[in-house]
Amino acid sequence: MRSWMSDAQQGTPVPPATLFGLLSVVYGLDDDNLLVDEVSTLLVAGHETTALTLFWICALLARAPRWQAVLAAEASELDLSPEQAATNLPKLVLTRAVVQEALRLYPPAFMTGRLAKQTHEICGSRVGMGAIILIPLWLLHRNARWWAEPAVFNPGRFLGDAEPERFTYLPFGAGPHVCIGA
Repeated sequence: MRSWMSDAQQGTPVPPATLFGLLSVVYGLDDDNLLVDEVSTLLVAGHETTALTLFWICALLARAPRWQAVLAAEASELDLSPEQAATNLPKLVLTRAVVQEALRLYPPAFMTGRLAKQTHEICGSRVGMGAIILIPLWLLHRNARWWAEPAVFNPGRFLGDAEPERFTYLPFGAGPHVCIGA
Protein backbone atom coordinates (compact mmCIF):
# COMPACT_ATOMS: atom_id res chain seq x y z
CA MET A 1 0.00 0.00 0.00
CA ARG A 2 1.29 3.45 -0.79
CA SER A 3 1.80 5.83 2.11
CA TRP A 4 -0.43 8.85 2.64
CA MET A 5 0.87 12.13 1.34
CA SER A 6 2.16 14.39 4.12
CA ASP A 7 0.67 17.72 5.02
CA ALA A 8 3.46 20.22 4.34
CA GLN A 9 2.53 22.43 7.31
CA GLN A 10 2.00 19.73 9.93
CA GLY A 11 4.37 17.05 8.66
CA THR A 12 1.68 14.47 9.50
CA PRO A 13 0.04 11.99 7.16
CA VAL A 14 -3.23 13.15 5.63
CA PRO A 15 -5.62 10.37 4.59
CA PRO A 16 -7.60 10.80 1.38
CA ALA A 17 -10.88 12.68 1.82
CA THR A 18 -12.99 10.35 -0.35
CA LEU A 19 -13.46 6.65 -0.92
CA PHE A 20 -12.21 7.11 -4.49
CA GLY A 21 -9.10 8.81 -3.11
CA LEU A 22 -8.47 5.96 -0.68
CA LEU A 23 -8.92 3.32 -3.40
CA SER A 24 -6.60 5.30 -5.67
CA VAL A 25 -3.92 5.24 -2.97
CA VAL A 26 -4.39 1.50 -2.41
CA TYR A 27 -4.62 0.43 -6.06
CA GLY A 28 -2.95 3.32 -7.84
CA LEU A 29 -4.31 4.97 -10.91
CA ASP A 30 -2.34 2.76 -13.32
CA ASP A 31 -4.80 -0.14 -13.32
CA ASP A 32 -8.33 1.12 -14.01
CA ASN A 33 -9.72 -2.44 -13.86
CA LEU A 34 -8.87 -2.90 -10.18
CA LEU A 35 -10.54 0.36 -9.26
CA VAL A 36 -13.60 -0.40 -11.40
CA ASP A 37 -13.88 -3.90 -9.87
CA GLU A 38 -13.70 -2.52 -6.33
CA VAL A 39 -16.29 0.20 -6.93
CA SER A 40 -18.58 -2.29 -8.72
CA THR A 41 -18.38 -4.67 -5.77
CA LEU A 42 -19.22 -1.87 -3.35
CA LEU A 43 -22.22 -0.78 -5.42
CA VAL A 44 -23.65 -4.28 -5.78
CA ALA A 45 -23.08 -5.22 -2.13
CA GLY A 46 -24.39 -1.87 -0.91
CA HIS A 47 -27.50 -2.08 -3.09
CA GLU A 48 -28.46 -5.57 -1.95
CA THR A 49 -27.93 -4.99 1.77
CA THR A 50 -29.61 -1.57 1.72
CA ALA A 51 -32.62 -2.93 -0.17
CA LEU A 52 -32.92 -5.83 2.27
CA THR A 53 -32.73 -3.50 5.28
CA LEU A 54 -35.35 -1.17 3.80
CA PHE A 55 -37.63 -4.15 3.18
CA TRP A 56 -37.40 -5.26 6.81
CA ILE A 57 -37.92 -1.70 8.08
CA CYS A 58 -41.11 -1.45 6.01
CA ALA A 59 -42.31 -4.88 7.15
CA LEU A 60 -41.64 -4.10 10.81
CA LEU A 61 -43.26 -0.66 10.63
CA ALA A 62 -46.31 -2.13 8.88
CA ARG A 63 -46.97 -3.99 12.13
CA ALA A 64 -46.08 -1.03 14.37
CA PRO A 65 -48.41 1.92 13.64
CA ARG A 66 -47.22 3.79 16.74
CA TRP A 67 -43.66 3.84 15.39
CA GLN A 68 -44.94 4.89 11.97
CA ALA A 69 -46.57 7.93 13.57
CA VAL A 70 -43.46 8.76 15.60
CA LEU A 71 -41.26 8.64 12.48
CA ALA A 72 -43.70 10.72 10.46
CA ALA A 73 -43.77 13.37 13.20
CA GLU A 74 -39.98 13.43 13.45
CA ALA A 75 -39.52 13.78 9.69
CA SER A 76 -42.25 16.42 9.31
CA GLU A 77 -40.42 18.73 11.74
CA LEU A 78 -37.24 18.80 9.63
CA ASP A 79 -36.26 20.17 6.25
CA LEU A 80 -35.18 17.03 4.39
CA SER A 81 -34.76 18.72 1.02
CA PRO A 82 -31.63 17.76 -0.95
CA GLU A 83 -29.96 20.95 0.26
CA GLN A 84 -30.67 20.34 3.97
CA ALA A 85 -30.89 16.57 4.34
CA ALA A 86 -27.22 16.06 5.27
CA THR A 87 -27.39 18.82 7.87
CA ASN A 88 -30.57 17.45 9.45
CA LEU A 89 -29.68 13.75 9.29
CA PRO A 90 -28.24 13.68 12.86
CA LYS A 91 -31.58 15.02 14.14
CA LEU A 92 -33.41 11.86 12.97
CA VAL A 93 -32.78 10.13 16.30
CA LEU A 94 -35.95 8.01 16.28
CA THR A 95 -35.41 7.04 12.65
CA ARG A 96 -31.89 5.89 13.47
CA ALA A 97 -33.23 3.79 16.35
CA VAL A 98 -35.71 2.11 14.00
CA VAL A 99 -32.93 1.31 11.53
CA GLN A 100 -30.71 -0.06 14.31
CA GLU A 101 -33.53 -2.25 15.64
CA ALA A 102 -34.30 -3.55 12.15
CA LEU A 103 -30.60 -4.36 11.72
CA ARG A 104 -30.64 -6.16 15.07
CA LEU A 105 -33.60 -8.33 14.15
CA TYR A 106 -32.68 -8.87 10.50
CA PRO A 107 -29.00 -8.16 9.83
CA PRO A 108 -28.38 -8.28 6.05
CA ALA A 109 -25.50 -10.67 6.63
CA PHE A 110 -27.11 -13.13 9.04
CA MET A 111 -23.76 -14.75 9.83
CA THR A 112 -20.08 -14.16 9.29
CA GLY A 113 -17.14 -16.53 9.09
CA ARG A 114 -13.59 -16.36 10.32
CA LEU A 115 -10.55 -18.59 9.94
CA ALA A 116 -8.83 -19.58 13.19
CA LYS A 117 -5.18 -18.55 12.86
CA GLN A 118 -4.28 -20.55 15.95
CA THR A 119 -5.87 -23.11 18.25
CA HIS A 120 -8.42 -21.61 20.68
CA GLU A 121 -10.93 -22.73 23.23
CA ILE A 122 -14.34 -21.13 22.69
CA CYS A 123 -17.14 -21.84 25.16
CA GLY A 124 -15.41 -24.98 26.32
CA SER A 125 -14.82 -26.40 22.84
CA ARG A 126 -11.43 -26.72 21.20
CA VAL A 127 -11.16 -24.92 17.86
CA GLY A 128 -8.13 -26.01 15.89
CA MET A 129 -5.93 -23.78 13.80
CA GLY A 130 -7.35 -23.54 10.27
CA ALA A 131 -10.92 -24.20 11.38
CA ILE A 132 -13.65 -22.04 9.95
CA ILE A 133 -15.78 -20.44 12.65
CA LEU A 134 -19.27 -19.24 11.77
CA ILE A 135 -20.74 -16.52 13.94
CA PRO A 136 -24.55 -16.43 13.64
CA LEU A 137 -25.30 -12.71 14.00
CA TRP A 138 -29.03 -13.39 13.68
CA LEU A 139 -28.90 -15.58 16.80
CA LEU A 140 -26.53 -13.26 18.68
CA HIS A 141 -28.98 -10.39 18.20
CA ARG A 142 -31.83 -12.53 19.57
CA ASN A 143 -30.05 -13.88 22.63
CA ALA A 144 -32.13 -13.25 25.78
CA ARG A 145 -28.90 -12.99 27.77
CA TRP A 146 -28.14 -9.70 26.01
CA TRP A 147 -31.53 -8.43 24.85
CA ALA A 148 -34.77 -8.04 26.83
CA GLU A 149 -37.64 -9.50 24.82
CA PRO A 150 -35.25 -10.29 21.95
CA ALA A 151 -37.92 -11.20 19.37
CA VAL A 152 -39.88 -7.96 19.91
CA PHE A 153 -39.46 -4.95 17.61
CA ASN A 154 -38.54 -2.21 20.09
CA PRO A 155 -36.51 0.68 18.65
CA GLY A 156 -36.63 2.28 22.11
CA ARG A 157 -33.75 0.04 23.14
CA PHE A 158 -31.50 2.22 20.94
CA LEU A 159 -32.64 5.54 22.41
CA GLY A 160 -30.89 7.38 25.19
CA ASP A 161 -27.39 6.74 26.43
CA ALA A 162 -27.60 2.96 26.70
CA GLU A 163 -25.23 1.23 24.30
CA PRO A 164 -25.43 -2.48 23.53
CA GLU A 165 -22.82 -4.60 25.27
CA ARG A 166 -19.66 -4.83 23.13
CA PHE A 167 -19.84 -7.64 20.57
CA THR A 168 -23.57 -8.24 21.14
CA TYR A 169 -24.70 -6.01 18.27
CA LEU A 170 -22.76 -6.67 15.07
CA PRO A 171 -24.95 -6.02 12.02
CA PHE A 172 -21.84 -4.89 10.12
CA GLY A 173 -19.42 -7.37 11.68
CA ALA A 174 -16.34 -6.15 13.55
CA GLY A 175 -12.61 -5.80 13.30
CA PRO A 176 -10.57 -5.46 10.13
CA HIS A 177 -13.35 -7.06 8.03
CA VAL A 178 -16.12 -4.71 9.18
CA CYS A 179 -18.57 -3.86 6.41
CA ILE A 180 -17.84 -0.61 4.64
CA GLY A 181 -21.57 0.10 4.84
CA ALA A 182 -21.19 0.78 8.55
